[in-house]
This record gives sequence, C-alpha cells and structure tokens, in this order.
Amino acid sequence: MSLFARMVYVLIAVTLVTTAALAQDDSGLPTRIGGNPCQLQPRGSIATIRGSFNVTGMQNQDKPPRFSIALYAGGVYISRQRVKNGGIFWFYCVPDRNVSLVAEVDLTELATFTMGSLSLPPQINYQDIYLNWMAAQDAVKNRNEVISLRNSYERTNENQKQFGKAMSKLRSNDAATALKILEELVTRDPDDYIALTEVANIYYDKRQFDDAAVYYDRAVQLKSDFIYPLFGLGRTELALRKLALAIGTLTKAYKLEPNSADVNHFLGEAYLQNKQGTLAIAHMRRAIEISPDGKADLHLRIAWLYNAAGAKDLAAAEYKLLLEKKPNHPDKQKLLQYIAENSR
Repeated sequence: MSLFARMVYVLIAVTLVTTAALAQDDSGLPTRIGGNPCQLQPRGSIATIRGSFNVTGMQNQDKPPRFSIALYAGGVYISRQRVKNGGIFWFYCVPDRNVSLVAEVDLTELATFTMGSLSLPPQINYQDIYLNWMAAQDAVKNRNEVISLRNSYERTNENQKQFGKAMSKLRSNDAATALKILEELVTRDPDDYIALTEVANIYYDKRQFDDAAVYYDRAVQLKSDFIYPLFGLGRTELALRKLALAIGTLTKAYKLEPNSADVNHFLGEAYLQNKQGTLAIAHMRRAIEISPDGKADLHLRIAWLYNAAGAKDLAAAEYKLLLEKKPNHPDKQKLLQYIAENSR
C-alpha cells in the first residue's frame, strides 16, 4: 500500500499544548500585585500566560508600528495588550481551555498561536512569539488594500456613513452592533457585495457557518471575481465539512490568487480532509513558501500526516524545518526527542 493510501484511515487531529512549570512559592504571599482577583472572573479563568515578543528584521521606522497581543478563548475575544519588540507580556485570569494568542501590528493580524488547554497555578504557561518584519509589512499592505477596497463600492452618503460606523464598531470589537448596522444596510442595498462580505465575516467569526455561507454566496453571485467572499465561502464550506464544495470554491479562489498563503493553506486543508494527501501537502508547502513564518506551523500538519502513515523519518524532517524557523518553539524538547529517535 502506498504512503498516501495508508493516510486514508487517519483522522486529522493536530493540537499541541504549551505548558511549563515554575517552582511553587512556599511563602503563602501573592505572586502579583494589583489587578482583578480571578474569583471575579468566569469559572475556569485562573490560568496565567507569559511570553516574549520578538520581531526580526526591523530597521529604524519613521513611524514606529504598534504591536499588540490579543487573547481568545473558544474563538471569543478576551483581552488585548500593547507590547514592544523585545518586550514581555503577561495575561492573568485566563480561561484554561481552547486558548489562542494573535500577534498584531496596528491591529492587523499577523499570526495565531494556539495553546489549547492550559496548566493551572502554580504553573505558568509560556508562549514566546517570533515574527518577521517583512511579513508584518505585507500584512499592513494587505490591510490597506482591503480598507481601500471596502470604500470602492459606490454607496449613498447615508449608506457610506452607516458602513463607516459599522467598521468603527468592528475595530472596537463590538461585532453585535456592527452586524445590526450592516444587515440594515444590505436590506436597503442588496447589491452591496462588500457589506454582504462583512456580514458573512461576522457570522463566520461567531461560528454561525450556515448564516455565513448564505451571505458569502450572495456576494459571490454579485461579483464572482471578488477574492474575499470567494475565499470566505470556501473556508466556510470546509468548516461545514462540505469538502467537495470547499475544494471547488477554494480552487476558484486559487485561480484568482495563486500566491495567497491563506488560499493555499485552506485548499491544502480541504484536500487533506478529503484524503487527498499529495495535493494537500503540495498546497501546504506552497503556503509555507509564501509566508515562511506565518505558516510555519503547517510543518506540524505535514509531519502529523507522515507520522500517521508510518513515515517517521519524513515527519522528523518536517520538525527540523519547523525548528529552523521557530528555534524557541514551546515544544522544542519534544520535537528534538522525536527527531533524535526517528531520523535516518
């Protein structure tokens, strides 16, 4: 049986948990001063996260960028901290499950770091973040293109005012109000494919995938060469496990934007879940080529496939590639041990 034929029987499940322990303080004194006690937070919100934030390749900037770390649990926004390059961030009273950190520049997402379930006190959960400034600049450029594109649709003065208000609410994390405004807007102007896409994005973030699909599809029907709803629809179909549809839609997105790291990533994921390993790996590798730092964790996906198929030497090679890009990866010791045991 071939390598990828053996993969047919394997389910996708790649989740690495990042934890590290500190020695317990025997003094009985509090380990931090100030802040809200965790007892006032929702049940289970007692974990602590610490990490360093590092951006390589930065030169002197006329206008220094604003970096921040956003904390999510179960896909829900919890809080955000400003951080300097080379600085340290702390999050206290964090939910202990389904946690992820999002690195941002000028509130534009650069990379997501999934931490999964966290260790509870007295342990501290560590996640150092390493980014490349070139990738950060690309993210800002793409954001500016999106902002320009959002305003390219000709609206009435009142509709443009309402659209701007909705975007302001989104920036302040008030998605509920933004959604209400945008749904009223597309009722008045059902041809506003950009507003339809924004409505779909909000539903997607709320994991209301059926609703998201309806609005993405409406936007695609109005403008089939608009990459954002097309990619959004494919990503939503993947979330709904409609794999054939997702592959078809994401393939159309790929034809429009073959050099998009995200399109290659999700098209590869769709092929992987459809048990088409060769095509999956090809697109994941392309995503890594386009965004070496932002998509570095795809080496874990590829390695998991190889490991599940019994090709542990190939999996070890992927772990080596990951550690070259993320030498301080939180699971470094585990990966090094796997590499030592399975390299030829």
